[in-house]
Amino acid sequence: MRRVPRSLGSRGPGTRARLERTLVVVVVAVVAIAALGSGVRAQAQAAAAVAQRGDFAAVARALDASEPPVRVLVVAALEASGLDLEGVDASRRRARHAAWLPVVRLRARRVRGQGASAQQSATSDRTSLSADYDDVLEATVTLRLDRLVYGPDEVAWARARDAVIERRRALVRQVIALYYERRRLQLTRDLGHALSIADGTRLLEIEALLDALTDGELGAWLRRRRAPAPGAPTSPARPSAGR
Repeated sequence: MRRVPRSLGSRGPGTRARLERTLVVVVVAVVAIAALGSGVRAQAQAAAAVAQRGDFAAVARALDASEPPVRVLVVAALEASGLDLEGVDASRRRARHAAWLPVVRLRARRVRGQGASAQQSATSDRTSLSADYDDVLEATVTLRLDRLVYGPDEVAWARARDAVIERRRALVRQVIALYYERRRLQLTRDLGHALSIADGTRLLEIEALLDALTDGELGAWLRRRRAPAPGAPTSPARPSAGR
């Protein structure tokens, strides 16, 4: 006679309890493994972030040591621009001091005068009239001392000074924006990320713009930094392929 296997539902209460406990243990183990895996991934990501921050700091320090500070380029750009407030103020002072110069007006004229003379003789009495001309030179000297305090062109000078200040501020903002855009591209490149053609071209363009705005200060600084120290050995020149 064959034995017919009993179904799960026909098993006793002890068997069902053991199966439930086994299922709970399996679920707990799966959750623990998943949590452990996420923790390992989080630790790996944190370690990578720390390493990246360390690389960023090292690259940033290297760039700071080899690149001119932004204030150096700002000062050079202002000096090269010719936007000098002292020049405007000096012109304003000269305009005020012009009040010490007198305004001289000369006038020449001829004045006609009349005279009468009487002559008597034994036979007749005669009276004659004569005209006399006098040359007169008049000189008038005028001093505008009120212009030493406030002249009619004070408003124009104030507007000119404000215009120079605004142009200086715009130039400073332009130099700072170009400087840090260039720094971002340099950090991206030096951290191992390949620059696109557009970004590489933009980096060269920014360097040319900063060099032009600073009258060559950026290029001169980089050449001084990259020049070998006095007495340092130089590598011998390689012979050309044709020799």
